[in-house]
Order: sequence, then structure tokens, then C-alpha cells
Amino acid sequence: MHIYYRWAVNMGCLRPTAQVSSPAAGPPSPTVPEMPMPGASTDSSMSDKLDHILAAIEHSRRLMEAWFGLLISELSFLRNNITNLLTNSRTKKRLFLLYNPKVTDHNTAIYDLQAGILQLERCVEDVEVRSLRSNIRILALTEGVFASKPVAMYQAALESDELPGFLQVSLLVLLLKPDEDPT
Repeated sequence: MHIYYRWAVNMGCLRPTAQVSSPAAGPPSPTVPEMPMPGASTDSSMSDKLDHILAAIEHSRRLMEAWFGLLISELSFLRNNITNLLTNSRTKKRLFLLYNPKVTDHNTAIYDLQAGILQLERCVEDVEVRSLRSNIRILALTEGVFASKPVAMYQAALESDELPGFLQVSLLVLLLKPDEDPT
């Protein structure tokens, strides 16, 4: 079974197909992933499976970007609102009482809340970048087997207005200078 097909089955992208084993065969021997030689044609069924895998990756990437983009937008809106509240002592006191009624320093409480939001934003960005890095590496490995879906599709995404700015920068860095060998 091909390594990418096994990956897709494990990720739930594909259903496993039944395999017939010989009754006279002994214990199963370890299988080696089938990597075709450069220029060799691949089986049409394997190409269909790889096409399905890449389509699932692209669909997951778009859903992930939409969800994280919405979350970051909401966090930024909340952070800006808290910054604006710092200029209004009455609202600041009310927010402080909701945040932590036991703390006596209003400013410290508000700034702690701001820091927490910023930290959460960084965590979201970190998860997004790691997910993009993983998808780019999967595509890089698959490109040699199924060349009609190259990594260039991610490079084209850099020119799209759909990606947030920090994703465009992160994606560009990953494409130009990966931090380790994807293999």
C-alpha cells in the first residue's frame, strides 16, 4: 500500500480497500513505499487516490484558514476594545470588576488581560504556521508522484487577497527556506 494512501486512510480522507493475501504465504514481509522512477507513468487508480488526497488537503487548508482567520479577527477586535477602555476610567473599573474583583490594581488587571489575548493570538498563528508547513511538505513529497498538482498552487496563493498578511509572510518563508528536510 502506498505511503500516501495509508496516510489518507489514517486521516479519514479515504476508505481502506480490501486486500487479498495468499493463504500459503508466511508472515507478511515489510512493505516498501512504492516510489516510481522519474519519468515513469503511474497507475491510474493510484493517481486517482493521490488526486483525492490532494483535494482533501486543499479542502482542509481552506477550512482551517477560514476558521483561524475568523478567530484572529475576533481576538483583534477584543484587544482593540480593551485598549479603548483604558481611556475611560468608569468603564475600566467595571471591566476590572468583571475580570478579577480581588485585584486592587485596575491597570495591572487590564494589561494582564491584554497580554493574555496577545498570547492567544500568537498560539493561533503558531498552529496555523505548523499546519501550513505540514501541508506544504506533504505536497512536496507527493509532487514527484503526481505532478499535475505541484507545490506551485501554494505559491499562487501568495498573490491572493484571501490569505491574511501573516500567513502570506509565513508561507513565503516556508516555500523559500524550509527549516528541515521534509523527508
